[in-house]
Amino acid sequence: MDDPDADAIATAALSIPGVAGLHGGAAQEFAAYLPGRTVAGIRLPGDRVEVHLAARYGTVLPDLAERVRAAVNPLAAGLPVEVHIEDLRVDDEPVPTGTADRGSIEAGLVGTGLVGPDASGAARG
Repeated sequence: MDDPDADAIATAALSIPGVAGLHGGAAQEFAAYLPGRTVAGIRLPGDRVEVHLAARYGTVLPDLAERVRAAVNPLAAGLPVEVHIEDLRVDDEPVPTGTADRGSIEAGLVGTGLVGPDASGAARG
C-alpha cells in the first residue's frame, strides 16, 4: 500500500465547506516535512494521519470533523484519520500560522466521540 500523500490530504480537507484553512500550530509543529518544503496542518507520524485545521465560526464542529475525516479516509492508506480543530475564524479572516487555542476547542468536542484522551493523556480527534 502507498504512503499517504500530504498534498492530496490537504486538498481534500480544504475542499470541505466550513474549513477556513489548515493550521500548522503555534510553532509549526503540525506539518508534513517533504523534500524542500512542508505541508502545514498535515502530520503523517506513520501510524495515523492527522489533519489540523481552523474552522469557520458557526460551523457545527463535530459534523465538520466527520466530513473532513470522510474526505481524507480514502487517501490515508488504511491509517486512522484524526481531525483536530485548532482555531475558529470569522468570515474571511486569515488563518494565522502562529496561534492556536486547541484546549478550548477540543474540550468542547470531548464526549462527542470525535476526541478523547489517548494513552499519553493528549486529546485525540
